[in-house]
Parts: sequence; C-alpha cells; structure tokens
Amino acid sequence: MKPAGKSPRRKADASRQLIVEAARAHFFSHGFRSVTMDDLADELGVSKKTLYAHFPSKIALLEAVLADKFAGVEAKLKEVTRAYPHDFSTALHELLSNTQRELDEIKPPFVRDMRQKAPHVFKMVERRRAELIERHFGKLFVEGQRAGMVRKDIPAKLMIEILLTMVQGIMNPPKMHAYPQRREIMNASRLVQALSGAVCLSLALFFNSSCSNAPQNRFQGYVEGEFVYVASPLAGQLDSLQVRRGDQVKAGDPFFALDETAEKAALDMARAALVLSEAEFARQEKLFRMGPAAAQDYDRARSTRDQDRQRVAQAEWNFNQKRQAAPLAGLVYDTLFRQGEWVAAGKPVVALLPPQNIKVRAFVPETQVGSIHYGDTTRVTVDGVPNPFIGKVSYISPHAEYTPPVIYSRESRAKLVFMIESVFDPEISRGLHPGQPVDVEFKSK
Repeated sequence: MKPAGKSPRRKADASRQLIVEAARAHFFSHGFRSVTMDDLADELGVSKKTLYAHFPSKIALLEAVLADKFAGVEAKLKEVTRAYPHDFSTALHELLSNTQRELDEIKPPFVRDMRQKAPHVFKMVERRRAELIERHFGKLFVEGQRAGMVRKDIPAKLMIEILLTMVQGIMNPPKMHAYPQRREIMNASRLVQALSGAVCLSLALFFNSSCSNAPQNRFQGYVEGEFVYVASPLAGQLDSLQVRRGDQVKAGDPFFALDETAEKAALDMARAALVLSEAEFARQEKLFRMGPAAAQDYDRARSTRDQDRQRVAQAEWNFNQKRQAAPLAGLVYDTLFRQGEWVAAGKPVVALLPPQNIKVRAFVPETQVGSIHYGDTTRVTVDGVPNPFIGKVSYISPHAEYTPPVIYSRESRAKLVFMIESVFDPEISRGLHPGQPVDVEFKSK
C-alpha cells in the first residue's frame, strides 16, 4: 500500500505554479527581457533542466504567466457580477475598481518588452482583454438599460467600444511622436486609476444618473509625473543604497554606490604609470637641454606622459561614476534594485520625481477645447483637499485621445476628446501625487 502524500502529478503542478508566480513578479515589475531562465532557476533553487521540463522556452513561460493573470481577473469579475446582480451603480464601480487593482502590478517595461519581443502574445492579450470587458461590462450595460440606469437608445456595443478604447492605454499606450521621451513614462496603473472618472465623463451621454449633472466647465483628469531615472554608465554590484522610496532629497544627496574594485585598481595603475612617465619626461627634458639627448626621445617621453594623464582622467571619471547623487531636488518615487543585486550598465537604480515635473492631464471635448489657450489659469480640485491647486495650461494636444475610431463629421465630433496638460509652481505641485484623479477647471486670461 502506497503511503499517503501528494501524487507526482500534483507535485509537478505545484512546482509549475511556483515557477509561474516567481516569473510573474519579475516580468510585471522589471520587464520580460530583464529576466532570464537562469535567474528563475537560481531564485527557486531548481536546475535549469527542471525549469525547462515545465516550460520549453521563455515565451512559453510568458504565456503561462498571462494565462494565470487572466484567470485571476476573470475570477474577480465573476465574483463582482454575482455579488451585485441588481445594483447597476455599485456593480459598475466594483468592476472598474477590481480591474484597476488586478492590472496595477503591470508596469510599462513589461508591456514594452512584450510588444517588441513577443508580438503574437501581445495580440492574444489584446483579444483576451476585449473579451473580458465585452463579457462582463456588456452584460452589465444591458441590465442597466433594463433598469432605466442607462439610455436605451444607445447600443450597449457602442458603450463597450468606448470603454475598450479608454483602457487601450493599459496595454497599448498612445504614441506621442512630438514627445518620444514621454512614451515610457505613461504608467499603465496611473491610467487605470483615472479610469473611473474618465468613464463618468465619456459615458455621461449614455447614463441617466448623476454623472450627467456635472458642471460643463469641469473636466475629469489625473496627475502625471515625468520621472528622472538615475543610472550609472558602468555595470556593477549594488554595494549601497542610501535612499528609500518616499524620501525627499536635495540636489547632490548621495543615491547609491556600485562595487568599484575594478575601477579603483585601474585608477591606481594609471596613476602609477603617470608617475613613471613624468619622471622619464623630466629626465629626457634635462638631457635634451644639456645636449646629449635626441629630440625624438624627448618627444616620445612627452607623448607618453600626456597619454598617461588622459588615462588617469578617464580612470578617475570611471571611478566617480560608480557613485551617483541626486541631480535635482525631489521625491524618491521608487528604487528599482536591492542591495547586492547586479546592475547592468545604464540601468536605472532610482526613479526621482522633481516637483516641477508633476503635471495634471485633463480631457476636454472637441466642442470646448477651442476656448482654452496656452497660459490659461487652471484650477485643480482634489478629493479631501479644501483649497484648489492653481496652475496654468502648458500643452494642448493636437490629436484626439482615447476615443473610438471616428470620421470627422459634425455628428461624430462629440466623441472627440483632447488632452490638455497643466503645470504648477514646485511648491504647489508637492501636494499632488501621480495617479491621483482630479477635477479640472480652466479660466481664460
């Protein structure tokens, strides 16, 4: 009789799930390309042979991670649908909140890597995402129409199309050709955090609820931050990290130091070579002035000394680059490596958010965007803060944002929404936090 215990199949399934969970944490935080099968094998304490027995390639592991993620999202949405079968408003709010929480862990490096390295998987994710939203939100909108909470003359399919396009920024951020450096800064989780307010704005035409009673000059928006990523141009093990997430730092405050053993040795060798070449140059110079030394020997000694000086300067620069400090004053928004980890050359270690890089993005209908101009005063209202934040308009997008594909006809203009950015004095913007949903009002000069 066999002793009680897990069957080989159950053990294999448990081992497979551990691998998926470990890969998920790495993939979603640092990106797909930054994680190797060797890394996962080391972390789990298994051989690469065991790892490849479960997953023949990293792409296969990626597909398993995403399947596990979608299964979790599906379970959450089903749970909400069952919990609020007859409460349209609560069900809509809970579906959006759970979607936000479930997708919050997905960071831009993962999305970017997946689009570049596994485009067929990315297309599969897009299809699954659309199916999830159509299945759960579509049924909810139909029930809302029956309950009189949603206008019956608007097809539920159109509402789903708008909702799909709005959450498109999660897995397919809009391209900003004029400002390419912003593409990676557009954090998916922050877009989702602004989703509840944006849905109220875009679906106001469809609902018979309080969303349609919002003031015409007040728009939904969210706080965005443009981060400064601090990195060393050289690779090395992270020896020390002097800051933590949430610290306020001044310009020049130390951030981190990488292992500098090799650079210190190279600097010592360059300095020793310079001492020798300077002594040789001094001897040749003395002989040249006295007459017995040839001019060729004197020139060669001078050239060697000058080259050694340049090598010392280069070695000193390399040595100094292993320690990085804050280039600007601001908030340490995140630290991307832990002490003892290996940091590749040019890989950011600290994400810094200077207060002057905080801005507010709002989305204004095409019918009203013409009345807003650069430099206009912006009043931003935040939940729980009694006084508004006063800023000014710094950017008006020339392109429609987060809307379904439309033809530019008079009937379809109401669907167009344009992004407008506002900036603030650094002392004012310190009270704003990226991802925060806000209400925005514009006043012309």
